[in-house]
Amino acid sequence: MKQFLLSILLVLLWILPIQGENKFIGSSGKGYRIGSVASGSVTQANMRISAVDGTAFTDFTSAGKLTPYLNHLLVVRDSAKRVIQGYIKAAGDPAGETLGTEHTPTNNSFETNTATPPANWNNQTNMVGTAVADVTAPAGSNVCEVVFNGTELANTFFSSSTTLPTTRLLLKATYYAKSISGNTSLKIQTIDAPFQAITGSWVQYTNYFTSYSSARNGRVTFSGAVAGTARIDLITFNEVLTPSATGVTITSTKGGATFNWEAKDASFNYNDSSNYTYTIYLVQ
Repeated sequence: MKQFLLSILLVLLWILPIQGENKFIGSSGKGYRIGSVASGSVTQANMRISAVDGTAFTDFTSAGKLTPYLNHLLVVRDSAKRVIQGYIKAAGDPAGETLGTEHTPTNNSFETNTATPPANWNNQTNMVGTAVADVTAPAGSNVCEVVFNGTELANTFFSSSTTLPTTRLLLKATYYAKSISGNTSLKIQTIDAPFQAITGSWVQYTNYFTSYSSARNGRVTFSGAVAGTARIDLITFNEVLTPSATGVTITSTKGGATFNWEAKDASFNYNDSSNYTYTIYLVQ
């Protein structure tokens, strides 16, 4: 009899609404956790998060990680264990992500003049950008040539004219870049996106990041251990409104129609270079 009662107690503890340390942040208390059905980790490079109300979604850019779990609760944790969570509503569009407003920095192709710095751009400490002629330019006849001294991990210049949104909206940055001299391990990033290695040939690069901190202009950062020279061209930023086929939309309630996350830790790191973990729960 004691064994039977103990079994009943354990079952009740498992299916009752989550309480105490097991309660998900912001939970309404209406859900019953049946158990986790999937978990894992996601790198910053693969993570896409839109946390603006009305356009909530996420994409791990890996097939089968999210889309099999419609109407399940997704809990994402940054490297400091801070949480963002919501209910998986639907898979993304097989045709790909939907892009919204384009935020193009003025003089993003550096055609306005040949000057130091280029028109509408500002140089920063340890880095000097100059608009120069280049017959191999991806578009037009000019590019920005950047010379940096290698004494800092990150050497930065900013667009002086384009302020990006700060509403936890996912942004997609595209640009062309190539290394010229002095550094065979040069890396480049935009805002809080992961660094990407660049080569000695013109290549179009893509970065994703969630724009959520204080207002700032479009920014490109170079990272290199030694002094060097690089060239960049055609820098643009696009809002991302819906996920690709590997991603999912998120609602604040199971099966709901409000595309918000159920709860967001105020200090959650949307661009965590130390990566993320996630757990998916069946909730009834």
